[in-house]
Amino acid sequence: MRHFVILSVAVLLFIGGYATGQSGFSAFAQTTPMPLEKMREFTEVFQHIKKLYVEEVSDDELMENAIRGMTSGLDPHSTYLKASDLKAFEESVSGEEYGGVGIYIGEKDGWVEIISPIDKSPAERAGLLAGDLIITIDGTSTKNMPIEKAVSMMRGKVGDILTLEVLTPPGDENNVPRKVELSREKIVAPSVVASLSEPDYGYLRINRFQRNTAEEAVNNLNRLREENKRSLKGLVLDLRNNPGGLLDVSVGIASIFLPKGVTVVSDRGRQQGDKTFVAQAKYYHNLQFIDEVKKMRIVVLVNNGSASASEIVAGALQDHHRAVIMGTPTYGKASVQSLLRLRSTQGKTGIKLTVARYFTPNNRSIQARGIEPDIEVSAGDSIKTKETFSVREANLLGHLENDQGSENTTATPAGEEEIAAPFIPDDDYQYDQALLILKALAIADGA
Repeated sequence: MRHFVILSVAVLLFIGGYATGQSGFSAFAQTTPMPLEKMREFTEVFQHIKKLYVEEVSDDELMENAIRGMTSGLDPHSTYLKASDLKAFEESVSGEEYGGVGIYIGEKDGWVEIISPIDKSPAERAGLLAGDLIITIDGTSTKNMPIEKAVSMMRGKVGDILTLEVLTPPGDENNVPRKVELSREKIVAPSVVASLSEPDYGYLRINRFQRNTAEEAVNNLNRLREENKRSLKGLVLDLRNNPGGLLDVSVGIASIFLPKGVTVVSDRGRQQGDKTFVAQAKYYHNLQFIDEVKKMRIVVLVNNGSASASEIVAGALQDHHRAVIMGTPTYGKASVQSLLRLRSTQGKTGIKLTVARYFTPNNRSIQARGIEPDIEVSAGDSIKTKETFSVREANLLGHLENDQGSENTTATPAGEEEIAAPFIPDDDYQYDQALLILKALAIADGA
């Protein structure tokens, strides 16, 4: 990998998730000699394919496949991004509008899995559910299809029809493939949804950690406080099915609730060494009721769809005893990716490369383990938080090992997404329990 000259653009967290932004060219010096024997072997295979393969294959296609194989063989989150994939990825972390059908997706057993449909989206109206497998997209099989390609294929011009073949996994009475035609609509990726659950208790749902998420969270907290007309007694912070996002934004969200200067997360990589990220006031300088927020009772809802940046926030609040973590064990992705644009293509293509592991403030690695909630509460019968068919980081082929001991491989979900779904609590057992805990804490404190 180090033999390619590349441009470093951003550090990301992926599930899937994603992370920080900084642009500018930087070249990595070649530190080891080229493996000439393997290069000769590669050249010979290339020539055989060009001469003997049953169908003609272009040089560009062969080289793209070779680069993709080089990255995908490392771990589940390192991948090659051709121009269209890179564009789709950048749209997903920017929160821009696009034409789509309103689902976010992951990978299960080599197929594309629906993690959740977005409320009132074409996908939800068509009856698509979390756990459904997308078998084909416009007639193309999704078996072993890169998630970035699936995302790109499902996006398109508003009004155009997208045809999916969908299978509900075994255990459901409708376990037969069915074709679903969806009309693409303009999809907006709101990263924050908030409401007053009832007087004195707020609800803040973060769908994904995008560039403006910390600012949106601050604005919504200001609005909730003003609507309540007095101090809030508690807040439910909902990180369920949040696949991750930008690292500095996860630091920003944690900063809102933690004392200034405390450690939020640290990461360790071969090139960069150890880096520690602390809570900073710059992320909440527009928060009008900061003293109240810093003391506010908090219950954080998590599940096996809470990954990467979501786990950073939950882990930081848990280690600093700032919140009660409730739900089910999280996904278990504690690795950091860099998005590297390739200078050789003038930045039109790139690679997403795992460059570090991250650790919670108490120096815990949750890689392939996840965060264990303080209070474990299953989703019950709530369809919108259904976890039956999801997998965890530890179940992904080639995942990074946890370097602090044995792994727990018994629980959580997949990868990346078309867009994270806004979630308003409705007949939601986990949320109801979180609200009960907040009320109990308020009573115990004499509030």
